[in-house]
Amino acid sequence: MSTQADHGHELVPRPAPTPDALRPVQSRVLAWARDIEIARRPDLSSRCARAQGDLEHEDPVVAQDTLRELSAVLDAARTAPAAFLAAVARKAEELVRAAEALYLHGSAHRARGAQSRVGATP
Repeated sequence: MSTQADHGHELVPRPAPTPDALRPVQSRVLAWARDIEIARRPDLSSRCARAQGDLEHEDPVVAQDTLRELSAVLDAARTAPAAFLAAVARKAEELVRAAEALYLHGSAHRARGAQSRVGATP
């Protein structure tokens, strides 16, 4: 699959090849940790499901109360055990480093790998 359209330019522009362009990966991993914390705690999971069901309620007071409840659930999910949050932060950093190596330095790594295979015997 390509991002190239028939008219010659990319439909989805690629990010600049800089480490800062890869930092959103870390925020996505931390959001994932929050979602896992909600899923692993039945109290938060049921509160979240109820709140999501009422987000578009026709009564504005109910909708406003629902937003407050959902915000409270998200805040509670951020109080996950410190060891869990630290493990997720380490994983996020690992993913950013891996993405940086692959997308920012990948061609250099692939070129070095190809050179080392040239003299190898099958």
